[in-house]
Amino acid sequence: MKAFVKAYWLEVLLAAVGFAAGLAFLPFLPGDVPRQWNNGQVVATMPKLCLLLVPAIQLAVTMTVRAVLGAQMKKSPALAGVPRVLSAVVAVVCLVLEACVLLTAWGAALPVEGVLLAALVLGGLCVLAAPIACMFRDMKRGG
Repeated sequence: MKAFVKAYWLEVLLAAVGFAAGLAFLPFLPGDVPRQWNNGQVVATMPKLCLLLVPAIQLAVTMTVRAVLGAQMKKSPALAGVPRVLSAVVAVVCLVLEACVLLTAWGAALPVEGVLLAALVLGGLCVLAAPIACMFRDMKRGG
């Protein structure tokens, strides 16, 4: 268990934040919360308890990303930081999604598609920056 927490501490921490937020705000939510939007309008809902699935799915996906990509990236040292950064990006995007669900459930007019797209684009830039940072680190060590 200690090795698991040491390896996946960031993923576990971000999932715990999602669970804590979901549990804390659950009593203040209406019976149904948004789950699908189209042009900023809620087109489908889900029971509010399903909100707790977001951190569970987040943890499963981020751990899978790290495990699968981590094994593949051992073959390419230049991409060593990508699995860690990608799993963190996925976790943050899931937290943004959870925040969008909460805010929309409370009646906030939020451009959800734009917010999620911005989170994905910024996350993608972070993922692209990881190998570049590793390259500069290796150049500094070598010279």
